[in-house]
Amino acid sequence: MKHCIVALSSTLHRFAREFLERQLKENGLKGIVPSHGDILASLYQKQTLTMQELAGRINRTKATTTVLVDKLEKLELVSRVKSEKDSRVYLVSLTEKGKSYEQLFNQIAENMNSRVMNNLTEDEANLLENLLTRAISGFNK
Repeated sequence: MKHCIVALSSTLHRFAREFLERQLKENGLKGIVPSHGDILASLYQKQTLTMQELAGRINRTKATTTVLVDKLEKLELVSRVKSEKDSRVYLVSLTEKGKSYEQLFNQIAENMNSRVMNNLTEDEANLLENLLTRAISGFNK
């Protein structure tokens, strides 16, 4: 096989997911799964987002985003309210409990990135990031 980029990407994804699951468990974060991380990271960057904005940021369907937000709401990490401007639009925000986990989630993300970059130089890591971004953009056309 000449190019096994997708297989290697899948293996990296699996290892990263397993690492995240261990980190979440070790830190007592029950009920939170890696797919919740994209939502929380988006809300840490921008405190309030519509469901549609959130779905776009995490590259998931609105239906999938709704399921993920439902779970985070049950865990009391986010709240969802109807927009005052448009009752068809829901706004998602972090709760105080959700905000309190920001430093821990950032540390877990930093640990994971360090693990990935462990055998790479800074230049290699930058190149890999750029190449993966370009490869992913091929699917967004």
